[in-house]
Amino acid sequence: MGAPWTQQFDFYIAVDDGWPASVVVDMAALEHAPVASHPTVMLLHVPILGAADLPRRD
Repeated sequence: MGAPWTQQFDFYIAVDDGWPASVVVDMAALEHAPVASHPTVMLLHVPILGAADLPRRD
């Protein structure tokens, strides 16, 4: 069963312990949370790069 709202996915790509990683988040879900069918909460901190962090080595 799909979500009862218009989904708005965003993704983040990173390197974790030398391995590529990606996280996909439905940014529109916040306005509808909590949802009884999904009782688990995940807190995620994504640091945003600023001009001082550029250019990146990778």
